[in-house]
Amino acid sequence: MCSSPGSPSSLSQSSWSSHGPRAESSKESQPVSTSNDPRGLVPVIQTPFQADGTIDLPSFDRLVDHTLSAGVGGVFFPGIASEFYQLDDAERGELTRRLLRRTNELPEVPAIVSITDQSAIVGVRRAREALEAGADMINIMAPRFWRLPAEAVDEYFQTMLAELAPAPMMIQYASDVSSVGLTPNGLRGWAEQYPNLSCVKVEVDRPGPFIADLVEGTPALGAFVGRSGLHLIDALEHGTTGVQPVTGFIEVFGDILTAWDAGRAEDARRIFERLLPYLVIGESEPGLMIAVAKTITARRGIIDTDVCRAPSVRLAPDMLRLVDSLLDAFPALLCETAGVSA
Repeated sequence: MCSSPGSPSSLSQSSWSSHGPRAESSKESQPVSTSNDPRGLVPVIQTPFQADGTIDLPSFDRLVDHTLSAGVGGVFFPGIASEFYQLDDAERGELTRRLLRRTNELPEVPAIVSITDQSAIVGVRRAREALEAGADMINIMAPRFWRLPAEAVDEYFQTMLAELAPAPMMIQYASDVSSVGLTPNGLRGWAEQYPNLSCVKVEVDRPGPFIADLVEGTPALGAFVGRSGLHLIDALEHGTTGVQPVTGFIEVFGDILTAWDAGRAEDARRIFERLLPYLVIGESEPGLMIAVAKTITARRGIIDTDVCRAPSVRLAPDMLRLVDSLLDAFPALLCETAGVSA
């Protein structure tokens, strides 16, 4: 029988609470690690909009509650999948505080707040506001409007890490939008100098070797795979700390992680192979997965509309059929709720 929005999925947070090698070393240079580090399934929270494009706060609250009830090992906001680039400062701040008020009630679920500002002075201020509101970790990524000299990016990251210490930090490395290339050796160099650098979100064409280098090196760093989980099996085979998909169909990722953690790697691969065609199509052009995931979330009755704030990708009939197909492929996990129009 289909569970209603807000019902727990089969993935328990404890099943991945000890995954990864990072907490084994006691060296002083080792990154800050606590029992509340994000692990396993760490979704990126979407931003629901009303039909007129204004923020839909009741839907946001329902989405947060649904996500937190799904056995997640953390939450991430605002990300690209949150359409942060379509939000003004006040909206971004209000939604972040709203999320943190909820996660503050659940200390076992760490909240990662992503700083999307392009300058260190603004980023530090925003990060401190998030930490004061209850964020457990801060995510930063390289300025990305144009290619910068490597030394400028190095100065940016070092400033953020130093100014925000000892707060745990994540660096998001999205190679397709980053203004400079990052390497595992370079990231470990920062971690040696700034132990509050705790983990990395890896979004490169083949993340497995990059992840293995991070989690097995000295100092070891946690490593999450992004890009909608497109390369999840490769990441799992190389010791990933977890995955950061967009909300919408996170229960499928939960089943994959649960099977893998239980030693049922072939079951995990079979589930992933059923999901993979949808991930490939969704990641084939910018913004498409955001629209697909939001349509799924709306059809499941978790949020009221599938509106992405304009300008945005609009799903053609073939993509709407893809959404129907994905829902049909996982009926026990992804159920529509009566009364929600497609």
